[in-house]
Amino acid sequence: MGVQQYGNSLYHLTDGKAIVVLSSVEDIQDNNGSLAAAKGDSDIIIKEWGANNDLPTERELLVAENNIVPSLLATKRDVTLGHDLMAYRERFSEGSKIVEQVEIPTQAAEFFDQVDIDSYLMCATRNLLFHANTFTEFIRGKGDNDNIVTMKALECRHVRAQQQDVNGRINNYYWRGNWKPDGRKSRVAEGNYPISTIPNYDPDPNRKQKKFMYHCFDDLLQVDEYYPSPYWWGSKNWIQLANCIPEFHKANLKHGYSIRYHIEVPKDYFYDHTSQQLSPDEVKQAKETAEEAKKNFLDNLNKFLAGVDKSGRAIVTQYEINRALGKEYPGIKITPLKVDLKDEALLGLFDKSNEANTSAQGIHPTLANIQTQGKLSSGSEIRNAFLLYVAIKTPLPRRILLKPIHFLARQNDWDRSIKFGFKDIEIKTLDEDKSGSNEIMTQ
Repeated sequence: MGVQQYGNSLYHLTDGKAIVVLSSVEDIQDNNGSLAAAKGDSDIIIKEWGANNDLPTERELLVAENNIVPSLLATKRDVTLGHDLMAYRERFSEGSKIVEQVEIPTQAAEFFDQVDIDSYLMCATRNLLFHANTFTEFIRGKGDNDNIVTMKALECRHVRAQQQDVNGRINNYYWRGNWKPDGRKSRVAEGNYPISTIPNYDPDPNRKQKKFMYHCFDDLLQVDEYYPSPYWWGSKNWIQLANCIPEFHKANLKHGYSIRYHIEVPKDYFYDHTSQQLSPDEVKQAKETAEEAKKNFLDNLNKFLAGVDKSGRAIVTQYEINRALGKEYPGIKITPLKVDLKDEALLGLFDKSNEANTSAQGIHPTLANIQTQGKLSSGSEIRNAFLLYVAIKTPLPRRILLKPIHFLARQNDWDRSIKFGFKDIEIKTLDEDKSGSNEIMTQ
């Protein structure tokens, strides 16, 4: 059976007309990580993240090579963050809750400017959507100042949890620039990546930790009680498969032949056989003339057939027949070649992988701007998909993202009547609003 290989793990069985994707050592091993001593520090026992203790990095690298998942995650991030962070008060009237936007208090506004709240929210949102986890480091003031003076969102790829104690509590988290300094993705010595200890938040009011970690997460897929997994991670194999398809086509273009016709010319077609009875110099001249005639023929053939404007042209050739012997003496033969690169099958598979990855992300194809059923979506369909996503898919992620901010407000004793939320843009038709949009407040 013939086998053609494309990339590291994609194979084409030419006889069986099948495409096979094989696992390799480069594949992501995302089963539960082990409890192990941190490399370079045997006194620290961590819960490794994935079998290689590198799952966040491997996940981000896999997604970065895909054609559609990064855009889907960017759409989810943009819709989740909305137009802006806002402050509001709630009041109740006749059994209904009314949300009234208010100016962000000066104390909160100054703090948000100091920590660059937009950068914080973008980092936290990215990690929540990628990895279902957010890690926020809080630092209190010096001396008797118990107020929190700064907050920072940490990347999941840098954070690991300490082994739980007998009560199931994680007492410390550890930050490190690279948890696999001796691994296949880096050759830097371990000494260049020291470990920083960040105590887990202690809710005891009598303990005012100067520095601590505040871990938030979406625990829908809580498989190890350390690092929940994002709900879309079940599409990992579809992402890997989709990433292989461009490699296949690129290898075909880079290494394959694209011959359209097989042109057969008799070996001595341009040679004057009467020259055999001439002098050696005349024979030499006849051979040179034959070579020149062959070159001119090929040049003229290219001029006649090559190019879009020459499409559809026909060639007429003649051949001789020895009628006494009933034998043909064929001239030039031109045979069209049909090359099956399996393009249609792979393009169909590519469309299915896009559908599978879009479904896994929980985004309607209309909002993802993916063509369905042979047509693009209308403006009203896009608006309805957007409003539906905001109503159904954003409340929980937003509550998770706002937990550290509301925790900060309580710790620093800000006005308890003021809450924080995200402000959205509602898309309207021009007959409803001449501007085509309107700000709306959501919690």
